[in-house]
Amino acid sequence: MNSPMYTTRLQALAVEAKNQGVGEGALRAAVNNLDMVPGLVVPNIFSEMYARLGPHSVCILCAGIQVANAQVAIPLLWPKMKAAPEPR
Repeated sequence: MNSPMYTTRLQALAVEAKNQGVGEGALRAAVNNLDMVPGLVVPNIFSEMYARLGPHSVCILCAGIQVANAQVAIPLLWPKMKAAPEPR
């Protein structure tokens, strides 16, 4: 995941960690731990959905999560975030 948005979020997290006095090692450990729970739970959920509801159910769930994330979660978590600048 080396998208520009992901890199920007990691930079913002690094700046906040520096302001709080958190060291580089603790920051890296915290970032690596962010994926642990979803990495254990989500594959099981998707496998059960695929087996019980069919292959399209997983795609519909993922699309719904993306729309909810873009329209609800991001504006609530980062209200001052502006649109990305136009490429030159």
